[in-house]
Amino acid sequence: MRIFLLLIATSLFFFSAAYILTPEQMAEATGISHTKSGLTDFRATYGGLQLGLAVFLVWSAFAKVRFKSAFFALGVLMACLAVLRVYGMMVDGSPDQFHYIGLAYEIPIALISTWFYFKSSRLQRITADA
Repeated sequence: MRIFLLLIATSLFFFSAAYILTPEQMAEATGISHTKSGLTDFRATYGGLQLGLAVFLVWSAFAKVRFKSAFFALGVLMACLAVLRVYGMMVDGSPDQFHYIGLAYEIPIALISTWFYFKSSRLQRITADA
């Protein structure tokens, strides 16, 4: 469980760094037109949110008592991203490679996080009973 949290935190850190350090290229990859103000928001929203989640996951990875919360947050966030990405693709008619890659990242993480959430819930009950 700890390794999974650290792997996802590492990937989020790298995505965050890309959005913070090269927002122009990331905006172009997503098809978003950008202004200077837009780049600032891009850094804050995409870079900041992913960096914050990465820090939370690293912090959570080093205390088993925080596993359940980390997996819940990660599972909900990734599931919401995936659902709204599919919704956007359907409503906007915008499916492209960028979105399929996003789904290939978000869906497995949402599913694995949900599985780990329930597994960590079981482990907490077993530990509490012992």
